[in-house]
Amino acid sequence: MKQINGNTNGVKDTVLEKLKGCYDLKSRNQIVSDEIAGLIAKVSFDINKEICVMLSRDGSVLDVSIGDSNTVSLKSLNTTRNEKGLCGVRCIHTHPGGSGMLSSVDIGSLRSQKYDAMVALGVENGKVKEISVGILNKKEEDEITYNIYGMFKLGSMPDDALFDEIRNAIVLGRGEEYVEEKERALLLGIDDDFSYDSLEELERLCENADLDVIDSVRQKRDRADTAYYVGKGKLEEIALKCSADRIGVVICDDELSSNQTRNLEDILGVKVVDRTTIILDIFAKRATTKEGKLQVELAQQKYRLPRLHGMGKVMSRLGGGIGTRGPGEKKLETDQRYIKKRIHDLEKTIKELETQRGLRRKNIEQNEIPVVALVGYTNAGKSSLLNRISGSDAYVEDKLFATLDPITRKVHGNFDFLVSDTVGFINKLPHDLISAFKSTLEQAKYADLILHVVDSSSTYAFIQMDVVKIILDELDIKDIPVIEVYNKWENSIMDDEVIPKEAVKVSAKTGFGIDKLTETIEENLFKNYRLMEVVIPYEKGNLQQIIRKGIVEAEEYRNDGIYFKAKLKKQYAQQLEKSLEE
Repeated sequence: MKQINGNTNGVKDTVLEKLKGCYDLKSRNQIVSDEIAGLIAKVSFDINKEICVMLSRDGSVLDVSIGDSNTVSLKSLNTTRNEKGLCGVRCIHTHPGGSGMLSSVDIGSLRSQKYDAMVALGVENGKVKEISVGILNKKEEDEITYNIYGMFKLGSMPDDALFDEIRNAIVLGRGEEYVEEKERALLLGIDDDFSYDSLEELERLCENADLDVIDSVRQKRDRADTAYYVGKGKLEEIALKCSADRIGVVICDDELSSNQTRNLEDILGVKVVDRTTIILDIFAKRATTKEGKLQVELAQQKYRLPRLHGMGKVMSRLGGGIGTRGPGEKKLETDQRYIKKRIHDLEKTIKELETQRGLRRKNIEQNEIPVVALVGYTNAGKSSLLNRISGSDAYVEDKLFATLDPITRKVHGNFDFLVSDTVGFINKLPHDLISAFKSTLEQAKYADLILHVVDSSSTYAFIQMDVVKIILDELDIKDIPVIEVYNKWENSIMDDEVIPKEAVKVSAKTGFGIDKLTETIEENLFKNYRLMEVVIPYEKGNLQQIIRKGIVEAEEYRNDGIYFKAKLKKQYAQQLEKSLEE
């Protein structure tokens, strides 16, 4: 129940309603979110009273009170407090006088209540001026000690370092491991005749998004209900389950309209997001390059724009948690005009970066260095295969979308070529994400050869292959030779009979089949190439332009001319030989 406690005498109802908005915000992965801090700072300045907000370890707001922090009771709060450990609550409160320094009363409350952290926000002219944070340390001669950190500015707090201090806190003579509570999630999907277990995959996505999946519910039906996604009767059952299992978020396996989201939240009484939101959230966490971050934000903004009208509760919850994380994002403004302008600016910047990449690609094409692109379903082992082929050490982890940013490495052998890894595909990949990442995925479009990497240990390998082919068609990638590479063969559940003869079976983990794969790549890339060793007389120096269309491996200036060792396409080799004979 949203309730403002403490000294509410004389405080207008409109102010109390504004403070109740804190309950719809969250401070996940932050000591205190900018949204919560900004809201209570404004109210605190207006009424000239301290505002106190209690946060659980998962960042949810447990209590909002008006008055001094030491007058707030924890008896009604659902915390993990015990006799020896921290209570599992962060106490965030304002100092209307402007100073963010923790007072002696603040320190006393920190010790007596055993807060995870005591945070003071110094308020000046309705804004947060400075912030200090107190964290308990250890017991020395029956005295609990503490450390004070700050002063910090809002938006630049070292959240990771402060959480580390909480995790490492030693309370009352013994260490207590800080366990941040994950958001408890329930999955909801439609069980149609499609043989692919989409909810199983959604659960893996949720694990990658740091969610604790408690249960999943399916309803047998041909298609989603346009108003409620599933039947209202089923939703009433789910509402009881959410209450009994303390579910914080329900995640639907298909993309929802704003109307569906609002209706579901009204009935279930919890936050509702869809599969697209989870995927965007994972992409936002994993993007590391400038272009990758811009592409993710572009997809987020395009996804949110048509959902501004009528979104109700879900828009008020954009202050934290799943679906709200943006790379480098300080605060999401949901104003339609702002988002449209932001989309325009992002598209312009990405276009400029795409132009720069086009120039780099042109240089590669001029040097005639063939490019091999790895495509495939997420977690098929593309990055591992790239490492095995090229001898590089690109980041690899057994999880969905472990790497987002493209990686290109040079492979040295009988013939040199470039191999480029691209973002993995997934069933129901958001259209806006495909559009935003099109410039990155175009590496496959301009490749000389595509390796379609397949997870041969997956029960759904052939369905996943169809998903990849559909997305390649959407990207208009055609007329490029494709080799199917069945990876993870050490754990394969496939029979040799179902594998096409021209396909290659490999294990990036053990190295099985890699030599065969390299031979197959070279056969496909260089079947129209010839290795040449020639000396071009100085008087025919203009012939260098022909040989430089190929791959120059060696160049040496001699008395009788310039010696070249190069790989040339057959038509260039014939042209060069003819010119030298004339």
